[in-house]
Amino acid sequence: MAGTAFDRATVLSTRLTLPSFQRLNLPSGLYELRTATNGDWEYSVAGFSIVLAQPEDKSDAAAIRAATAHIFARLGRADEALCLLATLLTELGISNVVVPDTYRATVCDAADTLWVAW
Repeated sequence: MAGTAFDRATVLSTRLTLPSFQRLNLPSGLYELRTATNGDWEYSVAGFSIVLAQPEDKSDAAAIRAATAHIFARLGRADEALCLLATLLTELGISNVVVPDTYRATVCDAADTLWVAW
């Protein structure tokens, strides 16, 4: 059921003609689904690169990097995961003020990455 809803949302998102922060809900939802099922992690990073060029991506940059680090850790790619986590130190120090909506998720993903990578 969740997979069907995601597929439908993906099709509907193609109607968006401009970059949109709402589009970030798609990979976020898929990430949550994979976290719940602990499966299909390899598909999360197949052909994936972190390009945060759009202004709407900037506020979620730390959360996106933390989630990607978590995925790398789940795939046994600890070195890549830890390198991504190292980029979060400054942002975690100020993010609870700047972007309170994603701070908790970022910290939790970072902690889980360390747990899984170790």
